Amino acid sequence: MKKDAESHAEEDKKKKESIDAKNEAESLAYSTEKLVKDNGDKISDDKKKILEEGVKSLREAIQSDDADKIKAEVEKLQKEVHAVSEEIYKQDPQAGASQAAGDNAGQSEEKKDENVVDAEFTEVDDANKEETKG
Repeated sequence: MKKDAESHAEEDKKKKESIDAKNEAESLAYSTEKLVKDNGDKISDDKKKILEEGVKSLREAIQSDDADKIKAEVEKLQKEVHAVSEEIYKQDPQAGASQAAGDNAGQSEEKKDENVVDAEFTEVDDANKEETKG
């Protein structure tokens, strides 16, 4: 059994590498689409087209199961995304800072809910209470 595992170690390594590359590529494709959707008004039509074509090309590479091709497409798209992100930031540097501050505010709200106190209580029915007294 150990020999069998050792003989398939190289195959497993390649398969893991392919899966990791696919996961990274899917994540990049999603984040790129979200960037275009959320900042469409700040991105030129030429840059949008480049990003959309890059995502399409990346998704095609994912279907090919070729880890090297996927990695090459990821690197290519990352360069374009960085260039567009810089362009967006130059247009409105405060937007990035306020968005980061908004993300932190959401985290502090979650932490406020952590101080939950468990307590026991009993309901008292005033109508029944009066009847027993009288």
